[in-house]
Amino acid sequence: MKLGPSLLMMLCLLRHGLTRVPEECNLSLETQRAVGGAITQLGLKLLVNLQPGTEQPNVVLSPLSISLALSQLALGARNETEKQLLGALHAALLSDYYKTLSCLQEQLILKAVKVASRIYLKPVLVFGSSGEWKSRFDSRFTTKDLFYIDRQTSVKVDMMMGSKYPLSMFVDGEQGIQVARFPFQRNISFLVVMPMQSENLSRAAANLNISELYRRLPNEIPMLVKLPKFKLEYKQDLQQALTSMGLGALFSGPNLSGIAEGPLVVSGVQHASSIELNEEGAQASAATSVTLVRTIPIFAVNMPFIFAIVDDVSHAPLFLGTVTNPNPGATAELSDDPEILRFLSSNMPSDKPQNDDPYWDNMLHDESQ
Repeated sequence: MKLGPSLLMMLCLLRHGLTRVPEECNLSLETQRAVGGAITQLGLKLLVNLQPGTEQPNVVLSPLSISLALSQLALGARNETEKQLLGALHAALLSDYYKTLSCLQEQLILKAVKVASRIYLKPVLVFGSSGEWKSRFDSRFTTKDLFYIDRQTSVKVDMMMGSKYPLSMFVDGEQGIQVARFPFQRNISFLVVMPMQSENLSRAAANLNISELYRRLPNEIPMLVKLPKFKLEYKQDLQQALTSMGLGALFSGPNLSGIAEGPLVVSGVQHASSIELNEEGAQASAATSVTLVRTIPIFAVNMPFIFAIVDDVSHAPLFLGTVTNPNPGATAELSDDPEILRFLSSNMPSDKPQNDDPYWDNMLHDESQ
């Protein structure tokens, strides 16, 4: 007998009566960060195993949704199957994984349902979301600009701009990445990790540590910021990715006797997410005009990047993905080969490139120096 994932999860929940959050939940910050770390590790492993392709150049996942689904499946698993599921969920990071996740899930889901104004997120099995930026982008300054898919190819996208946008960001020359945090209301953030070389996207994802990135983020300073406006959809059966992570037995001969007697196998784990990012937010920015003068630092998201929508308290990623082309329907164009290797060692390069260098906008720099 084969069960689809939604029905299987429902049976598991009904059998164990664990659809409610425990009445007494008072999780320490350390415990919240531990479960956030477990969710992060699952999400990043999936992200590495779900490579962008021609048909789907972008990946959008909800690690929280997938963690909840697999943990509920683990409640009905026995012996080696349960061990494999708990291993994939990194449950060993917590003393009581089921109780801790149950305590945290309600507040995380409530946050995800309110995450950013006109940010529309719809992962399977969990929730849709909307909320507000803390500092909005003025739609009058949104304009067509280039997004560099790779070193030879670019595509035109709608680029949102803020002339003095309060942004916390840093450059890690050793890993070759730039990191920026765009805050939403209600202690949620849109985290951008942008490799300085687009081909290093997978390597950056494999080495990502969200809690460490949060620790290193400095205070906000006003910058000229460019962030692409986009609407992306993603649908994927996770069977191949989960098999690569050691969970292939779920789809052949698992022990799910805690759900029902007799042989059961999982027929598939379907995941569908979408994200729409635009200018809307609760507070208007102070900028009244945009002057493209190099007198303040610049952060331009115009190369492939990793994003995470993160709970600021637990550091759990509610959503996680990679964007290699924010406008898949547009015609790609050939572009000059941008040379950026010389910037990896410092966020303030001593040898400034010519202003027509398409990757110049990516670097944190100040021409007044």
